[in-house]
Amino acid sequence: MKFTLLALILSCWSVQSSELITFNPSTSIEMVNFSGYKITDFYITPDNRILTFDQDNSKFNDERFDVVVKTDIPKTKAFMYQVTLVKNISTCKPMSGSSAQKIENFMTLQLDGNAFTAPLNSVDVDSFQYSDNDNFLWDKRVLIMSSDTIDKRGLNCSGEVTLVIGLSL
Repeated sequence: MKFTLLALILSCWSVQSSELITFNPSTSIEMVNFSGYKITDFYITPDNRILTFDQDNSKFNDERFDVVVKTDIPKTKAFMYQVTLVKNISTCKPMSGSSAQKIENFMTLQLDGNAFTAPLNSVDVDSFQYSDNDNFLWDKRVLIMSSDTIDKRGLNCSGEVTLVIGLSL
């Protein structure tokens, strides 16, 4: 009786097919439209600043910048975002007639107290802090720029900081 029942079950699962179908699914996901929400504005204020040099301490004074992010996300939603430092370049070149040496990468950054180094160092922000009059989320974070000691005089200094921002799901 047991052998008959087993044979009956096996014969129920036995299926033969004369056709073979191959199915190759493919898709593409456009991350920009994935959540339906987007960043509507992103800027650093002030966007251009001439740093002051402290002769007594042989370095540039720390500077504070605000990183502002605006979205079309309703205040009833919870979202995170990520700020990525792509570039932090600082260079001092000797002015004509100066015997000073070129100095590079002497500026450091912190975003809300977190060390921020390039290339591609990211800081995850857990939530937006504010909503505007239209009830859309926005945020403001503090970026601090600090200088290492610079022992040389007769230098012409410049720099560039590039940030990229993206919503996190």
